[in-house]
Amino acid sequence: DVAGARVLVRMQHRELLEALLQSASYGAARADAPRVTLRAASKPEKNVLQSWLDAEGLRALVLTSGEVRKGGSFDVCYEAPLPDELRDPAQLDALLQRTRAQLAEDGILWCVVPYDLLESEGAPPLRLRAHLADGGFDCLALAPIEAEGRHVLLALARLSAARSLIDNSL
Repeated sequence: DVAGARVLVRMQHRELLEALLQSASYGAARADAPRVTLRAASKPEKNVLQSWLDAEGLRALVLTSGEVRKGGSFDVCYEAPLPDELRDPAQLDALLQRTRAQLAEDGILWCVVPYDLLESEGAPPLRLRAHLADGGFDCLALAPIEAEGRHVLLALARLSAARSLIDNSL
């Protein structure tokens, strides 16, 4: 549920982008419409994404990674990197740290990770939970799925800090 949320998206799956952006574009006049920002890896990618949005009549802000770092925080981040963007677990850890810095205190992360990325470390679902914990996230759900002919792990996680704030107030 992203109603009224500030949402940061970095993914290459057109169908998922269209579904998210259509809910934002059609509900733009409503207070509960998500405010979607697409994170582009480079200025050329930013231009391509903006052209695509314009051609499709979809609304979203497009920022480069550097521009996102200068901006505010987000309630929800979607990370679905291309297979060649995550070649080793250290890159996953860097992605988690970058995402942690971009999320608000009670932020939610949806992340897609190639299953085989973590096979050398043992059971991939357990290893992804460990990477999330080391990155400061509580794993809420984890599902192995097949997408576009690839086996991936889909994780839903929340920043650990949000839970400790609640625990401290009791």
